[in-house]
Amino acid sequence: MYQEKHFESWNSLKIFLSSLDSNWIYRGQKDFKWKLESAIDRVVFTSNSENQKQLFEKFCIRDFKRNPHLYNNKYNVESDFQTLALLQHYGLPTRLLDFSLSPYVAVFFAIIDADEDSSIYAINYFELLSSTVHLFRIRYDDDSPEIKKFKRGNGMSDVFDDLVLSVKQRKFVEPVQPFFQFDRMIQQDAVFLCQGDINCGFEDNLSANQEILKGICGHQPYYKIKIDYSWKDEITRDLKKMNISSASMYPGIEGYLKSLKNKYEIIEADRGATRIVYS
Repeated sequence: MYQEKHFESWNSLKIFLSSLDSNWIYRGQKDFKWKLESAIDRVVFTSNSENQKQLFEKFCIRDFKRNPHLYNNKYNVESDFQTLALLQHYGLPTRLLDFSLSPYVAVFFAIIDADEDSSIYAINYFELLSSTVHLFRIRYDDDSPEIKKFKRGNGMSDVFDDLVLSVKQRKFVEPVQPFFQFDRMIQQDAVFLCQGDINCGFEDNLSANQEILKGICGHQPYYKIKIDYSWKDEITRDLKKMNISSASMYPGIEGYLKSLKNKYEIIEADRGATRIVYS
């Protein structure tokens, strides 16, 4: 599905990333062998009932809204989509997959915990949007009110509750952003990719867009880029100069503490591993 790209050095990869325009979005993964999966793809339910993932999704949204004391009304959860984005933000398995508008943020998440070759996925945001519009005009137009609203509206986010979270599931992948963004989303320049059919995998959904795109643009709008593990120290130093570290990606004490190990290792290496021993 993806055009794989391999480079001889971190510098050559940076040149390629710089050549991509603002229509691209990126996701880093610490193992090159991993495919794209949303967290809900990996959930296994003990019950054999149909549509377990949809039932789980609806249950979590409803139960969270019933307990506003948990978040002290800090977040706007008026829409189910806004609630789902918040649940994703705090680690609940959802149909949303985190991407970033910044390739270097994606590189950070690819290497930070990597112990082997990692990857970043690059997807053309504009062409993905176009392919979803075509899918709903050519394949999914059932003259329903929610699809009519989508076709004349400003995007999937406006009809998310009625269209994506409906009983009827349709295969597609669409970039979405909640109107009210969270602190980590801002720091990470984040955008979500949403799978339309929660009952099948993310890449199965994406293949529906790819089929449409073959007839629209005639070229490959998805890249899977290999990051050689041997570049990790060099990349970490470069990202630190860009102020991309755990401290900046995760605001607050959590991110600061996560950043200390890498910060220490860089300082140690630059000082020739000279250690100060206190007796």
